[in-house]
Amino acid sequence: MKEIIADFGSDHVWQCDAFFANGSSWGEPTPRVSLKDACVWTPKIANTYLAGVPGGSGRCPSYGTLPEAQSACATTPNCGGVTSRANATRFELRAGRKPVKVPVTADEDSYVLQNPLGCKQLPADPVWAARGKAAWDAIARADGDTARWIYQGYALKIAGQFGAVSPVALSRLRGLHESVPKGQFILLDMESDGSG
Repeated sequence: MKEIIADFGSDHVWQCDAFFANGSSWGEPTPRVSLKDACVWTPKIANTYLAGVPGGSGRCPSYGTLPEAQSACATTPNCGGVTSRANATRFELRAGRKPVKVPVTADEDSYVLQNPLGCKQLPADPVWAARGKAAWDAIARADGDTARWIYQGYALKIAGQFGAVSPVALSRLRGLHESVPKGQFILLDMESDGSG
């Protein structure tokens, strides 16, 4: 207990994370994004395509010019790049970031977004901000100003053993974090192998 008080300034520490894990029955809303830094793109990677649809299903959004498609990609969560098709008359948003080789006759080229998390500033997900506020209000009713909320980021599958950083997960985490008074939300993460 002395170590908890020394580390967190209170013996009123709550760990609430499992209920808010990815894939909960509360749905997975897509956050809106706005640009933060300039997006960096690879030059054309000839005779390749990028796999996957941003959002996971449906048709790839398509644009008439490369700049239009790149601008749309920069504001679309989980967009990893653009694939041009049909003699560069159609530019499709794609989720993947690893170019896949195709024959020259396929007439596809790719442009990979190199800094997706650097050029997309993800706002707080409003649904998760509401969840965070509800959880914090309950914690604060019990412990007042001395309460601290510890949240393990792995529950949102932010990164690490789960693969690439997810913009949706970061938006959700920001929603939780911004719903709690400054200094009372503690993000705790550890390695999957227990090393840290």
